[in-house]
Amino acid sequence: LKDEDLLKSVQRYLSFFHTIRLSITQVDEMLVRVYDPILWRSLNVANAYIRRNAIKQFAGVFPLVDNHWSKSQIDQELKKELELLIEIHDDKHPIVRKEALLLTSKIITLFYDIIPTRILRILIS
Repeated sequence: LKDEDLLKSVQRYLSFFHTIRLSITQVDEMLVRVYDPILWRSLNVANAYIRRNAIKQFAGVFPLVDNHWSKSQIDQELKKELELLIEIHDDKHPIVRKEALLLTSKIITLFYDIIPTRILRILIS
């Protein structure tokens, strides 16, 4: 989404699902189905504002995994998401890099224990 007001409305609506995903396992599956086709594409579009807004959405759903997946599938998805996080730090547009740094700070704070040491070093440096 490029429109900031529309993004805020969508975030307000989806925040309920982000909140209950820890207590209702089917919500994770639904969020993966909703976000998977849109989020990864939005992080790679030419428009910097859309990339920034996609990062904001990514912050609300990290880690975007389905509880029904096997441990290896979850590990593979986490690796993909963390590598994407590293990539967006090198974005050419400052508003995207700023949002990437905010997201990184949030993820490190909340999920320090599941991030491999090698990736932590890269994210912190």
